[in-house]
Amino acid sequence: MSVSRDEFVKAFQFAWKRLQDNRGDQELLNAYDDDARWTDVVLGADVGLVCMALDRLNSAKAKTERLEFSKGWLFVDALYVSNDTIWGTEPQKHFYPTKLSVLIENENRKHWDTELWKLAHIKADLKVLIGYDFGSQNGFYPVFTDGLERDENC
Repeated sequence: MSVSRDEFVKAFQFAWKRLQDNRGDQELLNAYDDDARWTDVVLGADVGLVCMALDRLNSAKAKTERLEFSKGWLFVDALYVSNDTIWGTEPQKHFYPTKLSVLIENENRKHWDTELWKLAHIKADLKVLIGYDFGSQNGFYPVFTDGLERDENC
């Protein structure tokens, strides 16, 4: 299902009004002063602003067209980035490199499909998936392969 800008804005405005009515301006202002509390107000599962907007969007759609809520799903395990930046010079603060050189995902368990999905959707010169052979009788060890050829069109 796709969502237009106007549909999202209307759903978000509806959710914000509902949030104000339920919590009141003073409670929202108090939450805003605490980053963790405010993040929960906006992104909290079921009762957060974003979930309420999603509920509003889904209420107008057939069940087969509904969207699901996912929070914090596309975290990247590690990156090697260029030291040429668009803006900023301190990697631990505000740092915007011009390119991602190496994207690294590590999967400790057997569910590497999510890690592979992330690698497929984020642009980087080299993408590395670290997985482990859990079938070895000598414990587990990293699995090394020659890798897949890159399609320049992706």
